[in-house]
Amino acid sequence: MRVKRALFPIVILGFLLIAAIPPALAQKVLMLTSNVEGSNPEPPDTASLFDFLQQEFEDALPSNTDLTRMSVLGNPNAISRATFEPANGAYDIVIVSSVSRPIDPSNWAVLQEAVANRWANSVLFFEDYLPWEQDPENPHPEYALDLINAITTYDLKPSSAASGHTNALPLNEESPYAKSFVGMTPLVLDLPSLTIDNLPSDNTLFTAPPETNPDGHSLSDPAYAALIPPGAVNGGKGACIFVTIGALPLDPISGSNSKGKVGPAFIHAISDENGACGLPKVTQNFDKAELVLSGNENNAMLRISFSNSSPDAIPNARLRNQFPSPLLIGAGSVTSTCIGGELIAVEGSNSLSFSGFGIPAGGCSINVPASWPKANGGTLACINTPQITNTITPGIDFLTPIGQVHSESSASITCVLPSTPSAKPAAIPTSSPFTLALMFASVLMLGAFALRKVR
Repeated sequence: MRVKRALFPIVILGFLLIAAIPPALAQKVLMLTSNVEGSNPEPPDTASLFDFLQQEFEDALPSNTDLTRMSVLGNPNAISRATFEPANGAYDIVIVSSVSRPIDPSNWAVLQEAVANRWANSVLFFEDYLPWEQDPENPHPEYALDLINAITTYDLKPSSAASGHTNALPLNEESPYAKSFVGMTPLVLDLPSLTIDNLPSDNTLFTAPPETNPDGHSLSDPAYAALIPPGAVNGGKGACIFVTIGALPLDPISGSNSKGKVGPAFIHAISDENGACGLPKVTQNFDKAELVLSGNENNAMLRISFSNSSPDAIPNARLRNQFPSPLLIGAGSVTSTCIGGELIAVEGSNSLSFSGFGIPAGGCSINVPASWPKANGGTLACINTPQITNTITPGIDFLTPIGQVHSESSASITCVLPSTPSAKPAAIPTSSPFTLALMFASVLMLGAFALRKVR
């Protein structure tokens, strides 16, 4: 019995170590492109570019079923709010791309509403539409920049730049958003004829490579790719935006150096608590691995933490959490390092709520006492289901006005029954009648054995 008891913590430790291995982040991606079939389709070489980009993101996701592709943006009214609301939850990343065929204006209107109201956590614009082939009177209508200007305080404009050759674009390492894209540098694009002007340096991700124009005029550092954080979009209500006016970052020739780097970089930017988009993440842990149904050892402290990698506080966050049975809110103080808010955690109940709180720069946390009851079925639960897991689902249980990382948060704890002392034979007093009878019987047996030997 002692051996089994000694092995039990080792087995539990093994489960904890397995549980500590971080799972792949299950991010959902929607890829919207101009047509590859039907009316006004992109040429075959462009369709292959879309295929390469799709494969790049699928390879970075836990399953290729996490990406949905719709190549319909050339059709009028091809998308609506329902496009962004699948049954299994909102998309984390939406990719919008066109190359030599335009996106219908009706779809741009829906895209603007989607970005402004964060129908997805982030929207990536890879727009290389060359409209002079379609509309010589209006050669450079950069709709993605118009969309951004309409829902932010920016006044972005297209600007002419060197074109017609392939080169590697260096990362602007001074940008506070560059950290998510270090693995993606240099970004290889077929340099377009346009760059993004009037862009703040902090928002500039990729610039022109050091070079000189044929006329000897030295190029400055125009922006070829930009990131707009969600706090700057529609008063903090919008999505995180990445935009480049140029060819897709992957194709059989120019994109070979970027393969395997683009998808992971964007997934990190949107899904990591320290990612460029600055979305907060909820995590949790108990201060011990085991509870023992003895004395005060059936109590633990649950810490729920909220990250914030942006320089500004995130206001008006909300949390709700229902403990798994039979865990209850325990006795003791519920503490918070967050800003304000109403925290309700009643001793003896199985749920807590925290509404209207702010997450300061650097993050904050709350500490909630938890207790496994010794009565009311607690002992039976300890025998039948000794390990329980507390779960918080972002988007349902945890919400902020700027969105949140959609990675489920969980913390497990195990109940252990108190050890039973080893049974020892009761001491028999030497003066008891039983002892005297036992001694007398022993003498008789020895005597009988001696007589038998003599015979």
